[in-house]
Amino acid sequence: TAKDRWSLAPDALLSATACVIVCAPVLGVVVMSGHRANRHKADRHRTDQSVTSSVLTFGAAVSMFTLVSALLTIGWRFGQGDALAFAARSHITLAAVAMALAAWGAVCGLWFRNAMDAAGVSLLTTLVAAGGLLLGGTFSAELPRSLVATGLIASPLVAVSSASQIDLFHSDVLYQISP
Repeated sequence: TAKDRWSLAPDALLSATACVIVCAPVLGVVVMSGHRANRHKADRHRTDQSVTSSVLTFGAAVSMFTLVSALLTIGWRFGQGDALAFAARSHITLAAVAMALAAWGAVCGLWFRNAMDAAGVSLLTTLVAAGGLLLGGTFSAELPRSLVATGLIASPLVAVSSASQIDLFHSDVLYQISP
């Protein structure tokens, strides 16, 4: 039925967000590590081209992923009056989150000589930012309110959920996994 199809859109968007949280920082590391290998040979002009090429690579990957996700969301919500507005709002935020996480991965790719170290650090910090407070349970409740608010603002999962008007904090999944 249409109602069942409409209910798939938020779940699919959260799945796409989880994919972005895991894949975008690693993409950033991979792209930057490839450019870093050639950096010692490059002159200033080639370095500028390398940065431009990295940004274009991030942009192309994020655009393709976001476009496919948005089209699926529109398809699942077809028939609802707000399908286009929902898809635009949620996927613009998803694209911004993906670019920010890819940029974080690129920074880690520059900081660490070993690409595996960079991928590990970028992925670990991203996962902590995305779900640390949500999975912290009573420990998170004991933290100062301003720290919790800052952590929620920095969470890519909360950012996309909020833009999509998904009540993440009262979802069945969160209640099942949170201590």
